[in-house]
Amino acid sequence: MSSDFKKDLSGSEPDAAAVERVWRGVRDAEERRRPTRWLVLAAVLVLVLGALGLTLQLAPWRTPVVVTTPSLQLAEGAQVELGPDAQLEPVGLHALALHRGSAHFSLEKGPWVVSSKRLRLEVASATFQFDVTDAEDSVTVTRGEVRLAASGFEAITLREGQSFSTASSTTWETLARSGDLAGAWKVLGAEGVRAAAVRVTPEHAMLLSDVAAAGRDEALSRELLTRVMGADDAGAERGLAAYTLGQRLEGDGAREAAAKAYRRSLELGLPTELRDDALQRASGLER
Repeated sequence: MSSDFKKDLSGSEPDAAAVERVWRGVRDAEERRRPTRWLVLAAVLVLVLGALGLTLQLAPWRTPVVVTTPSLQLAEGAQVELGPDAQLEPVGLHALALHRGSAHFSLEKGPWVVSSKRLRLEVASATFQFDVTDAEDSVTVTRGEVRLAASGFEAITLREGQSFSTASSTTWETLARSGDLAGAWKVLGAEGVRAAAVRVTPEHAMLLSDVAAAGRDEALSRELLTRVMGADDAGAERGLAAYTLGQRLEGDGAREAAAKAYRRSLELGLPTELRDDALQRASGLER
């Protein structure tokens, strides 16, 4: 730089407008950097909290950890065997979600919660098969008890040998076949039983008779049994209906009517294992 230029520069007065433009640029740059500083501080805060074992509930996002291995050993001796293409997600210490496929659960020392989009199962100690498909979800219990809840269905308890499927179009039938006759009666009531029995097979009529009996509507229960006994297309169900009617009447102390029902069951046809019992009951009641 020449000495003349330095002299001219040192002796010149600063331009106020130019200085203002420079300071405005500095302030704008500071404003642009400020959000970045806050982001850095936030990141540091999250790291510190993570090191302390704390969690910031900033948003409900997470990436599911889906298990697809054939066998999964859980806490407390619990075990899950997964079928092909099954997807199981651990969602808590004692909580699992089956997204699809088949899984065989052997759970101990609950409570455990096993769920799908359609079902929620509560388990203390049980072994059961759980199947999830696009069309339906189903559960079959082979040991213990499973408390089951599903949208549109009464909550029920499944025990050893009992099953449940969301594919059933009639809630009462699902409950009744699972052994919860009282729950089926709660859903239907007397009018519902009558409406459901308008166009049903003899087998369904027998089941509805059991539901009515569970609801203590003996007259309706006997009416349905009598209908099956007189149905031409009932086949072997006719004898079973008469035998069941005999049991109901005998339990109510109607000895003569019960004896007639047992005799009628023998005429209509009974399985071999029930014939001797029906004959002995009839003979005993007629004395």
